[in-house]
Amino acid sequence: MAHGADDPAKLAALTTFPVSPALAPVLADLPPIPPLAAGTVIHRYVIERVLGAGAMGTVYAAHDRELGRKVALKVLRHARSSHGQRLLQEAKALARLSHPNVVAVFDAGSHGTVLFLVMELVDGQNLRAWLAERPRSWREVLDVFRAAGEGLAAAHAVGIIHRDFKPDNVFIDRGRGRARVGDFGVARLNKLEGDAAAGDVEPGEGGVESTAHRYSGLTASGAVLGTPAYMAPEQWDPSAALDARTDQFAFCVALYEALYGQRPFAGESVTELATSVGRGELQPAPTDRGEPAWLRRAVERGLARAPADRHPDMRALLGALSRDPVRRRRRWAAAAIGVGLVGAITAGVLVGGRESEGAFCRGAPQLAASAWNPSRRDAIGVAFGATGSALAADTATRVGRALDQRARDWVDLRTASCESTRRGEQPEQALDLVMECFDRRLAELRALTDTMTGRADAALVTRAVQAVDELPPPRACVDAAAHPADVAPPDPGQRAAVASLRARHAGVTALYLTGRYADALEPARALAADARALAYRPFEAEALLLLGEIQRRVGELTPAETTLSEAVAAAKAGRTAALEMESWLELVRLVGADQKRFAEARRLSGVARALLARVPDRERFAADFDSWEGSFLVAEDVDREAARPFIERALAAYERLDGPDSLEMVDPLRHLADLSIFREEYEEALRLYHKARAIAEKKLGPEHPISFAKLAGEGFALGELGKYEEALAAHRRGLELTTRVHGAGSWETAKYENNVGLLLREGKQYPESLRHLERALEIYKRVLGPDHPETALAYTNLTTVLRPLGRAREAIGLLERALAIAEAQGPPGQTNVAGILTNVGETYLELGDAVRARRAVERALAILARAKMKESFLTAWGTFILARALDRTGEHARARELAGRALHTLDEIHDTDVGPDVRAWLAVRQRRRGGSSHRRVKRPRGSR
Repeated sequence: MAHGADDPAKLAALTTFPVSPALAPVLADLPPIPPLAAGTVIHRYVIERVLGAGAMGTVYAAHDRELGRKVALKVLRHARSSHGQRLLQEAKALARLSHPNVVAVFDAGSHGTVLFLVMELVDGQNLRAWLAERPRSWREVLDVFRAAGEGLAAAHAVGIIHRDFKPDNVFIDRGRGRARVGDFGVARLNKLEGDAAAGDVEPGEGGVESTAHRYSGLTASGAVLGTPAYMAPEQWDPSAALDARTDQFAFCVALYEALYGQRPFAGESVTELATSVGRGELQPAPTDRGEPAWLRRAVERGLARAPADRHPDMRALLGALSRDPVRRRRRWAAAAIGVGLVGAITAGVLVGGRESEGAFCRGAPQLAASAWNPSRRDAIGVAFGATGSALAADTATRVGRALDQRARDWVDLRTASCESTRRGEQPEQALDLVMECFDRRLAELRALTDTMTGRADAALVTRAVQAVDELPPPRACVDAAAHPADVAPPDPGQRAAVASLRARHAGVTALYLTGRYADALEPARALAADARALAYRPFEAEALLLLGEIQRRVGELTPAETTLSEAVAAAKAGRTAALEMESWLELVRLVGADQKRFAEARRLSGVARALLARVPDRERFAADFDSWEGSFLVAEDVDREAARPFIERALAAYERLDGPDSLEMVDPLRHLADLSIFREEYEEALRLYHKARAIAEKKLGPEHPISFAKLAGEGFALGELGKYEEALAAHRRGLELTTRVHGAGSWETAKYENNVGLLLREGKQYPESLRHLERALEIYKRVLGPDHPETALAYTNLTTVLRPLGRAREAIGLLERALAIAEAQGPPGQTNVAGILTNVGETYLELGDAVRARRAVERALAILARAKMKESFLTAWGTFILARALDRTGEHARARELAGRALHTLDEIHDTDVGPDVRAWLAVRQRRRGGSSHRRVKRPRGSR
């Protein structure tokens, strides 16, 4: 529920609880809740004052002591435990729903004999009051209802049905004008009590007019659920099932009423109304109000008597409400410009402009031409081709298409926004804010094309398509007009300086987006210093965030952590919530992905998540945090399975926000595939890797690094499935592409050198395998350093080829080095340490030192036991090595027992590679009963 903060009349309207006559006796039986005095503490919330009261309870303004924010706390007169638990479950489901057009539910719980809900505290009014405030154009009404519809659609997407949608349950905040749907679950509460109700048909509590409006005299007739004027036919039938189309009906009743000044169904009593609704008898809509026929048709379909005859869902209805033919003609005019956008501009084609609206609104095409035109398109092609990159031609084409679309969007949206102001559909004072935003978007686009046509290199070509994709979209300017941030503009004396700094910021951003991090570093430092000196905190936060991102990219991790922490503080001080969240996200990525401080990164993510309610785009930020936390849990090697819900939530959110083929889907899909690898679900891993690769190839092309980034994972899964030739082909393809795109000495190339070497070892092609593994080690040492964990893995992998070549003593030296690195890099008990120790034990066994072999493998098995990996391949292999060591020191019975245990585990995990060797070893021991054998046993496959 949203709540005002000043106007007593509006406070009363916002805090009236819908309640039916039938429910009143039930509530009367419940013990009254004494008023809570200011200073009373419920959980972590401190009561400040009463906002309103009704039959269902009381709403208070409260202070959240832990998060330092104002909240609305609703104390419910609903003490029955069974119903209370179900209400809490629904409230917690709402708390998981994060959408800018839904009033946020932060918390729910019990306090003594009462239940409480904690919600966003919004300073504003409900939709009914907004409509009554002054005459509204049909476009204004439609924009507000579409926003509310987005909130309903988001709720439906997670299985939540409102059941009582009406103008009184839509709230519009005073500062931003944003519409939000609230009061979910009130009708659900009535139903939980077995209410035979007619909805809100009594005068509203606190002297406020009933939310049933002109139906205040209606009486109940039968068991119904909701507010009669907005109820769908199925709500009048207590046995009928309700679904999202029920909310659609109520939404269309409210929209019809707002557009035409009357409700769609006649009736002076509940019975008359129910009859009209049941028969589908729509009143004729007035024809003198100017609302278009296409809009009436869309609304009337949502009012169909049978749910199956309505729009399929809210998303389909919203699509129908967005199909304004006038605006569509404007978009088609822009689309007709196509890839020849600039040719049309120079010929004087105007997109959506009319002579009477003046040159200002019609000038967008000419302005766009300064940033994107045929000359710049040709220059990008030449610059990319000069780099010699294998991606140059394909990338230039893709970038051209993306910039065409970006320029079309800019022209279309800027023109439409200007025209809407001239028509009086948005206040004139908003136009300056919007036009300044469009100017910034154009400056950023111009700076990016300047960078692309300048000194291009292979890294720029690799990043180019993503760079265009990551530019702030022009649509953000329209959103900014609809939802202005609580950010104070610069003082008059600061404005010129801020404008100059923003122009520099656009240039540095272009360098950053195109991968020219070294070139961007010093300009970013200077920009941040000047921003600090100017002391305009919102822009200071922008400059610090950009500097921190660049520092992270060039490897200045400690300075980057300091800079990003300063960016968080500046954004908070400047009240730029989205910038604060972006800074948190970058800080979490730095600490977790770059510094491998996984636990701390997850803690920082938790702190940031607590602030999400302040951010309009909180669903996307929540998905970003989920994606990163999931990746940390996969990489941390402590409780990988805990990563799954994070990754799956991120995937679901990205699909809702951007569609199933968006690039945002690629990383979470691959994290999920990696998790399947660790679970030894190789077919599933391949499916996920292939799905991620298909998305990347569609957007970026088959030879882009993001497209082939997980060929290594695919090759590993194929190898584990026994598809040796396919696995080797995948790794060779990865080696070919990384060498071509990144160069022979790159870290990416080293990974594939390593993997090709390991597969060749599997095929017993030891000399060729050795060459690849040695090249991989040399690259790792040069690029990452001799003490990096990846270098330790390269040492270990090399030893698996040295041993069959008779060089076991060299192998021991490399393994001891790898072990020292692994133990220094993380807490004891990591399974990578166990893997190295197993190799140490096997190597000592080959050198004839069974005592040292036993000591190393026993340490490895203890680590694996603590990690709960009793039925893993590594545990089985380590157990078998220990058996062989014990056999050599005379503990033959114990050795046979351990070998049998290892064989059982291998059979359980369906291993067909090593199991036969263990079985053969046991057969020999059983025949000899106490003898020993030095027969070589085939090693398991190595690391990826």
